[in-house]
Amino acid sequence: MYSLRYGTIPVVRATGGLDDSVIDYTQDTLRANGIKFQEYSARCLGQGHPQSLGGLRAAGIFRRFRQNAMQSDFSWDQTVANI
Repeated sequence: MYSLRYGTIPVVRATGGLDDSVIDYTQDTLRANGIKFQEYSARCLGQGHPQSLGGLRAAGIFRRFRQNAMQSDFSWDQTVANI
């Protein structure tokens, strides 16, 4: 969540709260705010990382990722509103 708040694009394993709070670009290209990988292995991380770098280099995508990340709201008000 710190990563999202300060605009650094998180690369996370899709598990628990990380799976809930990070939106991968393959899930929703307009709301994406990070990169996820599924399997707990160096191979899987290694496969996701180069793809993310290639995708983020495209014009405007990195800027949109950062804006989406910094606009993420994990406040209690937002949490209660979603219940």
